[in-house]
Amino acid sequence: MIEPTTTRTPQSDAAAKEITVTAGPGAARAAAETATVAAREGQPGTRAPSGPDGEVSAHRSADGTITVTAPGYRLTVAADGGTARLSSGPGHPVELQLPGALDRTGAVDETLSVAPPALVASEGWPVITVARRSTAWRHAETRLVCTADGCEVSWLVRGSGDLESAALFATRSVLGGRGGGLRPSGHDWHTLFTPNPGPPRRLLRGAGESAVLGACGDARPGRGHWFFTPPPLCLALTGERLPDDADPAEHAAGTWWTLGIGAPVHRLTFTQARYVPSDLGWHLCLDYEAHTRVDGDFRTPAVLLSPGHPDPYAGLRAHLGWLRAHGFVPEPEPEPEPEPDSESEPEPEPDRVAGPVPAGSAAPAVPAARRAAVPDPDRTRGDRTDRTDRTDRADRPDGPGWTTPTAQPGGRQRPAWWSEPMFCGWGAQMGRARDTGRPAPELSTREEYDAHLAVLAEHGLVPGTVVIDDKWQRAYGSWEPDPGRWPDLRGWIAARHAAGQRVLLWWRAWSTEGVPDELCVRTPDGHPVTLDPDHPGARALLTENIRRLLAPDGLDADGLKIDFTADTPSGHSLTGTGPGWGIALLHTQLATLYRAAKAAKPDALVVTHTPHPSFADVTDMIRLNDMLRLDDPDPWAPLVPQMRYRAAVAAASCPGLLIDTDDWCAPDRAQWRAYGAVKRRLGVPALYVTTQLDRTGEPLEECDYAALRAQWSEQRTGRRD
Repeated sequence: MIEPTTTRTPQSDAAAKEITVTAGPGAARAAAETATVAAREGQPGTRAPSGPDGEVSAHRSADGTITVTAPGYRLTVAADGGTARLSSGPGHPVELQLPGALDRTGAVDETLSVAPPALVASEGWPVITVARRSTAWRHAETRLVCTADGCEVSWLVRGSGDLESAALFATRSVLGGRGGGLRPSGHDWHTLFTPNPGPPRRLLRGAGESAVLGACGDARPGRGHWFFTPPPLCLALTGERLPDDADPAEHAAGTWWTLGIGAPVHRLTFTQARYVPSDLGWHLCLDYEAHTRVDGDFRTPAVLLSPGHPDPYAGLRAHLGWLRAHGFVPEPEPEPEPEPDSESEPEPEPDRVAGPVPAGSAAPAVPAARRAAVPDPDRTRGDRTDRTDRTDRADRPDGPGWTTPTAQPGGRQRPAWWSEPMFCGWGAQMGRARDTGRPAPELSTREEYDAHLAVLAEHGLVPGTVVIDDKWQRAYGSWEPDPGRWPDLRGWIAARHAAGQRVLLWWRAWSTEGVPDELCVRTPDGHPVTLDPDHPGARALLTENIRRLLAPDGLDADGLKIDFTADTPSGHSLTGTGPGWGIALLHTQLATLYRAAKAAKPDALVVTHTPHPSFADVTDMIRLNDMLRLDDPDPWAPLVPQMRYRAAVAAASCPGLLIDTDDWCAPDRAQWRAYGAVKRRLGVPALYVTTQLDRTGEPLEECDYAALRAQWSEQRTGRRD
């Protein structure tokens, strides 16, 4: 059950009809209230004088309309409380439907009446509340906090029931007269940017197209939003008409709006947030699927509408700052200097310039005191607020791309081996599957990997990190090595260590194979769907498996490549153990894995494809994920623009984390070569092939091996392009 949320009782509307608030330069938008102009009944037109930049003023006119003026926008709330108009610059204003519609099981939320808006002061900003009568709840209201950054909107309901969905910026009206049914908000936007990659040949889409941000997806039609699960919950839109392959950082400067969703991660109990377009309209929908219980007051996550961003990546950085300012993403903490890596001395911190983390450069480790702060799901089952930020984040990048510091403030360092060039065997397995006709998972074997590494060694390529991919294990849920494919895996890992290499093991999230049914999320007929990380037994199973894989007295592997986070369970009829669902439940699973990994091996490397800022405390490296959607009718796409875009999203949202550039699956050799030439500018270079491209069968030539040798040498010496 989600804990009840209460709201402050506002002061009398008659006592505060106009509010002037000033935010100091550089403040985290939590400035103090500087003046309240009392306007008694009979003096509704009283207005404070205009103030300096950063000032936000609110005014109620004689007809009951409330107008808010801020440096970057103007908000006008209608006297009937049903709508508002939000404008910035000369463009057409965004028309907002304020009531919202939060459906619960057995009751559709329709609005019977809307009260006039109330104007109050709260924490230094003008606040407007609009109450309404609902068919599903005893009380419902919309709250608008008018800050210098934009307008923060949230919806509160009071009552009891299982929340099905929350339609935000929409009204389901039974007010009578014209306009009954669902009323979406209106806009004049033309271009939409989503941080969740979709068709790889596209970087943008029309504002009349849908977008999904969440923890679910797969290769089926309409569900291809699985590359980042979850991505940052922040969309960007502009009134400029841009082609779908335009670089988002180079167009429509200063005209981008962001729609950012924020709450502590344990309150993100929806599977996905959907941008729902309509004829010149839009609204957002959060899919709770009846797994969030409301008893008393429930407030949705806040949505910040913020105009005037230079580009979408700047908007993502501003979104991160907003999350931190509200405590949704904890601030970075100072910590003691860790011991130098035993196998390599950290290099001095270079000047910050645009580019990746060079191999051999120092990078932050997680000292023992810090590891204790990694979220422990078993200690956060109640209010689940015991979260501190493990990630050693740097200051946010200055540009729209992927500037990444090589060392963190205060001299904190990563293990140098985290930035070593990586070889993952999946692409080579797929190439061998092409040659042999055997399923690729059957080709994850000791013999095959020895052959792949031998080919690379013959060409002067020795990866610092080797990733053993699917399927080295007997069963996905029991995580014991398959003795036929990987006899003496511990001995093989020891041999790699002796050669100065590290080994990561591929891990499939959510799998039920080999897991007892009672530890799983299940269908009404008892069929297991996914592992249930809210079940104490499932968390114990995960913890023991990770210990056995990474601990020195186990396999002694060095970390995990976690895949298939998009298999997060979804379905109204599914049943689990605890209160978590959706994005929050995925975080619980990854927190369990991460904590177990660091307990087993303090410098273990955990790689995920989860660039949501709240997940920066359960991962060390963001993988950019597969380069193509191979199940599309025509999967071909130019790689460099797509992977630059993904790297820019990851760097803007999780600036303290390394980036795994991935390498699979290239559409052809020319595209593979082009991407290889820029990988070091994006992150840690990864290689997935050894002799040929698995999609086309095109062989690697000597010039390709030479290029790889040069790239890896530059990565290790820290030279920049």
